[in-house]
Amino acid sequence: MGTSGILKLWLFGDLLNNSVALGAYPSVLFGATTILTGSSGTLALPASASRRYWAAMVTLQNVSATNSQRVSAVHWMGSPTGDFSFRETGASVVVQTAQAYGTTAEASSAALTLAYRFRLCSTATTVDMQLRHAYLELTQ
Repeated sequence: MGTSGILKLWLFGDLLNNSVALGAYPSVLFGATTILTGSSGTLALPASASRRYWAAMVTLQNVSATNSQRVSAVHWMGSPTGDFSFRETGASVVVQTAQAYGTTAEASSAALTLAYRFRLCSTATTVDMQLRHAYLELTQ
């Protein structure tokens, strides 16, 4: 990444919550450091028998040094209708966004892992989340 490189991680998938309403929260890790994390109620997902689509974007930038980073993350959770709906009608229709910004000081001159974690606050077997696509980009 050098002293001014930028990593951009895009993730896309779908989720089925054919159970009860559940909480969920994302977090971002870089090396051994958890940079960003949500609480168990960051996203409240109502039950639906239809899959909903989600996307996440994490941007990590070195700021004039290999051990000084800024990070931002956005997680979008779509409605189970599968369209560009912005409406909030009915218990199963929900379009939500979680956003966060933070800093860290990991020495990025060595190999480090950039990880995105999304935790579902449920042990129900009717809850299923899948990652369909991931894209990592390095820019200078």
